[in-house]
Amino acid sequence: MENKIHFGIRRLVLLNTESFSLGDFPLDRPLSISATNNVGKSTAINALQFPFLCNRRDMVFPKDDKETLKYYFPYENSYVLSEILTDTGMYVLGAAGRGQLAGYEYQLFAFKKNFTLSDFLVDDQEGENKKSVRTLKELERHLGLKDIWVKKLRPKQMQDALIGKEITLNGNEKFSIGLFRLKSLTDKNYRLFMSIFKNLLHMNNFNMEEVKMFLINALLPSWETVSGDFMTEYKDYNLSFEQERNKIRVAENISDEVEALAALKAEWDEIYQFLSTAYQNIEHRYQKERDQKKADIKTLTSEFGELENKIRKIEEENSRLGEESRILFKKKEDLNDWKKNLEKQAIQFKLFPSMEECRKQLLSLEKQRDQITIELGRSSVDSVKRLEQKIQASEKQINKLKSQLAHNKSNLLFLIKDHFNESDIQILMKLINNQIFTSFEVNGGDLNVHDEKALVNGLKTILSHCENGFYNDGRVLINLAGLDSVNLDDYFNYEQILDNLDHALEDLHQLKSNLHIALNYQQREKERDAIDKKAKSQERELDQYGIFLENKKKESVFEQDYTHAVAAYDEIQDKIKNK
Repeated sequence: MENKIHFGIRRLVLLNTESFSLGDFPLDRPLSISATNNVGKSTAINALQFPFLCNRRDMVFPKDDKETLKYYFPYENSYVLSEILTDTGMYVLGAAGRGQLAGYEYQLFAFKKNFTLSDFLVDDQEGENKKSVRTLKELERHLGLKDIWVKKLRPKQMQDALIGKEITLNGNEKFSIGLFRLKSLTDKNYRLFMSIFKNLLHMNNFNMEEVKMFLINALLPSWETVSGDFMTEYKDYNLSFEQERNKIRVAENISDEVEALAALKAEWDEIYQFLSTAYQNIEHRYQKERDQKKADIKTLTSEFGELENKIRKIEEENSRLGEESRILFKKKEDLNDWKKNLEKQAIQFKLFPSMEECRKQLLSLEKQRDQITIELGRSSVDSVKRLEQKIQASEKQINKLKSQLAHNKSNLLFLIKDHFNESDIQILMKLINNQIFTSFEVNGGDLNVHDEKALVNGLKTILSHCENGFYNDGRVLINLAGLDSVNLDDYFNYEQILDNLDHALEDLHQLKSNLHIALNYQQREKERDAIDKKAKSQERELDQYGIFLENKKKESVFEQDYTHAVAAYDEIQDKIKNK
């Protein structure tokens, strides 16, 4: 038997909702769901409204809006998903929970791929062979590594994409799904389609007249005027037929007048033939006289053209000589100016050293200027007051690192590391000032532990209030992700602490150097500007000196050009005088 491709909704999946840890319903073939009351049959079917009706105003649920959202999306990793097949490929559509802090709202999304449960699951770090559900953000990263891109959609965007419209995402990216390809995309037809889809889902308010009109208007857009009133259509057709019959009757009534007009036209054609013959004879005589006059005009025009050519040649020769004279005069004057300028430059650069020596002087000035600029760049970022504050903070950090180094094996952190794992210590150091754990020697006077067991139990009590990334003891709720993480190597690893101390001492040295520069900033700026001005002046003189040396090499050639230009100019002037 031939396998057919069935486009449409192929699968419904509920993942990590209040009633379903995983509910997977195949919809590409007839499906029957049977179970006792209140186990989630209607709940599963109603979930189809989230991806396909898009707008919550179109949805109907037995409970109020808040309870419904909490029921389907209790967590950030709760999903209602559907796998669909269209003529453009396989897609996964869905709604993803945004969690308690977002009021149990959800985010619509879609991506082009068949549904695979493993895409939504990740190994749970707290237990062997256990899986946890990815959040939407984690799903985006996971699929992005496979070059599959999740499209986050607003309700209107999802609606347009489902009915085959092409929507624009992220600037110029185009996206469409086309599950319900309505050929007549009017708002009225879409609302009618949504009503039928919703009523079919709940098996109520099923109106056959609405279905009939939807099929006519949505699937056959060229028949938008189709009506069920066939008597009206017959009446219109009969009226059109009677109008054509009346036209024939009118034609029969005017037939005699038409024959009389035909006879008059025959007489007019005979008269026209006579007049045409007479006109041809007159036209022939006129053409003969016109041709003679044309020949006379052509002879006169030829003689006049010859005279014009002679005059034009004389004017062109005069113009050419005048233009050559202007060009040669300008060339002669330019060469004379060049000679004077070269003599002036020879006096100016008489005492100049060699080009190589000039370049060395310029390079030395540029090096001085660049060195001062680098120094000013390091100090211009911060003011003197700001640098002094940084130095104080750096010295405080150095004292802290020295204290850690001294108490590395005797502080509170070293005492509790045998009772807690690394992640627990991370949480404790986020919630409690980490200096208490690292900066004092236990029982050294500043920090004394009278009952180690009670201390450990107290810290465990604090940890017992931490769950799912939050600290919550019923009085205070703290998002642990918002607190800075701690690198335990900075406190346990002696070599790491020593390395951190070395870096801090280097930073302090650099800050003090920058402070010294900042205190003398204005004076150094003046020095830099003076050097820069002198360097630019020398650079301009060096360019002029180079041009002078090049021109000096060409002096004999320019002298010859000047002599030839003077001779040619005098020759042209003689020709103009003799014209």
